[in-house]
Amino acid sequence: MDPDPFQNKRHALRHVLEQQVLPEAAFSMHPRLLECVRKGDGPGFLHFCSMALVRCLRLQLIQGDPESDENQQMLVDLSSKMRLRSESGGGVFIQVLTMPDPEVETEAYRIAFAQRGGIEGAPVRYFLLEKALGVKPMLCERTRDGSHLNYGELEPDTLSLFSLEVEFIVSRSLPPKSSLGKLLG
Repeated sequence: MDPDPFQNKRHALRHVLEQQVLPEAAFSMHPRLLECVRKGDGPGFLHFCSMALVRCLRLQLIQGDPESDENQQMLVDLSSKMRLRSESGGGVFIQVLTMPDPEVETEAYRIAFAQRGGIEGAPVRYFLLEKALGVKPMLCERTRDGSHLNYGELEPDTLSLFSLEVEFIVSRSLPPKSSLGKLLG
């Protein structure tokens, strides 16, 4: 069986989207992100997938024309599988973005945009439930300064547990179990 020729492109695109483009958009309160959140629009994330593709091309992680049928189809496939859901509790407003099933480590099962005190409240925090080397995924946080914080393992198929853990961390400002410090890219 031939390997998937687009696999490396998808991995690069997801990495840049999940680890760079979406956290930057969240921290800057990007108007398009706010619109997606307000509408509960997962497919509206096509804009951010496009931003990730342009960055991948600029960094030479992906080759080719951003307008090629292949690249455009990859963007549509990814964004059409993203689902956004709103939750709140304990004084924390959370938007959970469910991603397509991850294929490699550090790809996210879920992403949470969390804000203490609601949408007009404190700064946004950005959490991921990442595929890890072990059996269980890791709950992590990307911070404004580029740090990647680790809060420990969670079950991959429990959306409510992910949301509850994020709510607990944000509402109590808990420290992570470990920090990988600032990461490049």
